[in-house]
Amino acid sequence: MLLLSARETADRLGIKRDTLYAYVSRGLLQSVEVADSRERHYDADEVERFRAGRGVTRARPIAETLSPVIGSAICLIENHRLYYRGEDALRLAENATLEEVATLLWQDEAAPHPPTVSPRVPPSPRQRGEGRGEGNWP
Repeated sequence: MLLLSARETADRLGIKRDTLYAYVSRGLLQSVEVADSRERHYDADEVERFRAGRGVTRARPIAETLSPVIGSAICLIENHRLYYRGEDALRLAENATLEEVATLLWQDEAAPHPPTVSPRVPPSPRQRGEGRGEGNWP
């Protein structure tokens, strides 16, 4: 299998390397790890198939094709919802503190999940407009 560098692949496709990386993150192209290097390489045959198939249609891709195809133990996108370690992100935003979300994200996968997040702390007197006369703050 002939492997191409990112620069060679971008040149063959007539795109910038940023666009190449976007194609990889969307699952449109696959990259291959290079031993003892941070570089990624690309299968020349796959690049040619991609180049040949590109431009055949101008139809916009369906939304599923635009979702990144990256495996993750931390987040999940499913039915137009985002989950962090199994917890609904919207519910976390409404009810969890920053520290609780950070704990959830940084925890070891083998460790049990932290208890359900506590409700948010009520607003401070300043946030409620109380104190210092008319509620005006410098």
